[in-house]
Amino acid sequence: MAHPTQAQFFGVQQANLDLFLALVGPLARGAEKISALNMQAVKTSLADTTNYVRESSQQPVGAGMSGLKPELANGFAQKMNAYAGHMNEIFASTGAEFAQEAQRQMSTYAAQAQEAMASFGQNLMSNAGGAFPAAGASAPSWVAAYETAMKPMRDAFEKVMPATAAK
Repeated sequence: MAHPTQAQFFGVQQANLDLFLALVGPLARGAEKISALNMQAVKTSLADTTNYVRESSQQPVGAGMSGLKPELANGFAQKMNAYAGHMNEIFASTGAEFAQEAQRQMSTYAAQAQEAMASFGQNLMSNAGGAFPAAGASAPSWVAAYETAMKPMRDAFEKVMPATAAK
């Protein structure tokens, strides 16, 4: 891979988009699970409230002022504990899935960066006559070798963004 092509340039852009979408996926799935859990909690809460009102309305008037049942408070606490447990499971699984995907993406990125640096080094060496340009008085040879090695990337960028490259 001596010179990056326009297809390779666009491949990098596509890879960045793929990385973004791959990392957003686990977060979106986690948000979907939380939404489903919240909907289930709301439905259960409404059903419990309806049942409580129905049972309270069937009690005789003299049975007490509030008709409060202690077992309902205990049931509510159990449901809150279950809700918190489910929420923790969702957070933990979403975090683990995100971390696994991030690690996979970073491994891929590291391999691509290593390949790009090797390609740059080959271009730099081939344009400098197979040896490192000498420092000091021949610094312009370093600049020339660098400019030649970067030319394919600059050309691809100018084709994509001609207005920006002209500035």
